[in-house]
Amino acid sequence: MRQYTKEVIKKIIPEYILQVRRNYLANKRHREGPKRRKLLKFEMHLADHCNLNCKGCNHFSPLVVKEKFLDAGIFKKDCERIAGLSGGLLEGIRFMGGELLLHKNVVDILNTGRKYFPKATLDIVTNGILLPKQPKEFWETCGKNGIHIHISKYPIKINNDEIDGLARQYNVKILRLSANTGLQWHEMKLDVKGGQNMEENFRLCPQANNCINLYEGKLYTCPTIAYIQYLNEYHGENFVVTEEDYIDIYKARSMDEILDFLCKPVQFCRYCDIKKWNATVEWGVSKKERKEWIEE
Repeated sequence: MRQYTKEVIKKIIPEYILQVRRNYLANKRHREGPKRRKLLKFEMHLADHCNLNCKGCNHFSPLVVKEKFLDAGIFKKDCERIAGLSGGLLEGIRFMGGELLLHKNVVDILNTGRKYFPKATLDIVTNGILLPKQPKEFWETCGKNGIHIHISKYPIKINNDEIDGLARQYNVKILRLSANTGLQWHEMKLDVKGGQNMEENFRLCPQANNCINLYEGKLYTCPTIAYIQYLNEYHGENFVVTEEDYIDIYKARSMDEILDFLCKPVQFCRYCDIKKWNATVEWGVSKKERKEWIEE
């Protein structure tokens, strides 16, 4: 219902007024920094690799040399652990990638998520390319579990009419993400020397404690830390991730400990040259060049 309301608001309130509000909220966040969450919300990859590979992807999907998929059994185990710590209360999960629809067991994973977190918001984030090819079981699963499908806007051809028709048929809510116009893109920059102010970066970062990622039993305050291994491996870099940069869900003693950890800066934040991030670069497919991620 919350997402539906947002769609209605977009139709009746002029865009410039909505932009003023977004700017206000962004500035407020920058002044105050990320607040401690009341309930955990996290993102997770079903596939680290992608079928589109946007340049400068902050999940580093274009640099994934060997396909890597989420193990459904490990996800079930992680869900059991988080449900045990949270009493089954969770704000939400965003299933994504890479491109999550490359995974062959999407339906099983979605059902597992709903089983352990019956009241949580469950969302799929996809580029939409593979949506028309999904079997009936996928659409039925999304419909019965109240799973919303978020399609990121890119200047590519996808069959929106067919997608919308399937969504109506199976009572699935489709939302088209407008964080970028489809022609512009967000470009991040990293400092190989790690000379940035980690407290200031965390306060200014739109990802910190907002795009929390669950990866291999660990929670990271942002995807950059979770998947930096791919930049390190592909370009021979040495962005260091230590035990101080994540919290292991199997070592955490309570959900309070997890939420307290995620709302504070970590050592890795010193690598982000956040004042050089650019939200107006032209979108394109990655050439896997080092300069897409690192200031040269």
